[in-house]
Amino acid sequence: MSDVAVSWQNFVSSYIDKAPKNDVWSQTLKQLELEGVDGGVAHFTCPSVGVKTIALNKQAEVVSIASAVLRVPIFSILCEVKKAPRDRRDKQTNEPLPIMSYQPSLDDLLAQMGLNPKHTFENFAVSNCNNVAFAAAQAVASQVGKTYNPLFVWGGVGVGKTHLVQATARRIAQINPHARIAFCPGDRFTNEIIEAIQTRSTHKFRLKYRKLDVLIIDDIQFISGKNAVQEEFFHTFNDIISRAGQVMLVSDRPPQDIPDIEDRLRSRFSGGLTIDISPPDFELKTAIALIKGKERGIDVDIEAAKQIALISQDNRAVEGTLLACYAKLIATNTEATPPKLGASDIERYVLNSKDRQITRSSIDSTNVVDMVCSYYKIKPLHLKQPNRIEHVARARHVLMYVLREKLKLNYEAIARITKRRDHTTVIHGVRRIKQELAHNQQLKSQIVEICQNLSLPTD
Repeated sequence: MSDVAVSWQNFVSSYIDKAPKNDVWSQTLKQLELEGVDGGVAHFTCPSVGVKTIALNKQAEVVSIASAVLRVPIFSILCEVKKAPRDRRDKQTNEPLPIMSYQPSLDDLLAQMGLNPKHTFENFAVSNCNNVAFAAAQAVASQVGKTYNPLFVWGGVGVGKTHLVQATARRIAQINPHARIAFCPGDRFTNEIIEAIQTRSTHKFRLKYRKLDVLIIDDIQFISGKNAVQEEFFHTFNDIISRAGQVMLVSDRPPQDIPDIEDRLRSRFSGGLTIDISPPDFELKTAIALIKGKERGIDVDIEAAKQIALISQDNRAVEGTLLACYAKLIATNTEATPPKLGASDIERYVLNSKDRQITRSSIDSTNVVDMVCSYYKIKPLHLKQPNRIEHVARARHVLMYVLREKLKLNYEAIARITKRRDHTTVIHGVRRIKQELAHNQQLKSQIVEICQNLSLPTD
């Protein structure tokens, strides 16, 4: 028996001793056997469907108790009815017959659903640009078909849309392994419908999709302009929703901007929650570099992660830059132990003389805003508000200075970026920083560090 199972059993025994004799809840706990904890999910077995029903109806209480007793984070429970095995014996020898059984693993189930096992809530980096979408996804996972239905997630390339909806489906599968879940790219979904129509086998298509508990269509914009596909999807959508199933849709644009979509479908898409994921900011890309490094067993220095974040446009580029640089580092490593990826390695293998010039020219105002906000630990929104708090005003003036002196933007453009009424405010801010630099060594060091992190000239 595992340590967690022993801890649970000891708690239940103590609880029952103190509970009233005919207390239903204590008797339910007595019949819940803890098999183990995996990925924040506590796995229980019980002797009957009745016990399972009570446990699932009081899932929040079981989760709270188990988290406190076992002292590990638990988000949900799985409960399986464990029937007593029948005594099966060979009629001639009277020896017990061997029991053949196969229980598919979670990864097996995910593969059948079309999900990537690496896409989890735990390794989804959260920042200001995606925290609302992350919260919505968690709500959908805990209340399937009841909170936001459909959940429509949209955003640009490489912002984590697919990761988020697949992580949601994974959590649903953890809570209910019997849930019928399918993840399907929009182009494949379209091709399946077309093939079903051509081969007169639409009944098979309908059996496959209309009985699902959770349907996720990635790149739903692919059904644009395809009337037969839209017709079939409309009825599939309605069937799943009517049975309290969950639909999640992913697109590169909001519903109102998808061309050649029937109004009734556009109305259905907008009937739940439409949420966008913004391009990743500096902090998010830094976190992703560290997470991807940990996933692949790469020891990444925080300064190296920051460098990678600055030169990568999206989440995918972060991983690509990380792997490309580490491959070069491994090729030149002469030590017996795996090397640690540091900022100097990024300089050596990525920011060489030719690439550095390209990187500098690609630095835009967004990069500078993100870096200044990260350095002074404030939000971009604060910089753009009429806020005169000293440390916010200082950060704003530094931003103006860097945009003017290093990126060579004109005063009017900087005024628009910082939401100032006119460019005279910018002139004042830049002049103030220039004057202070003559005698304030601390300020000079701060600006030098910011420029170095941005690969901008410091002289």
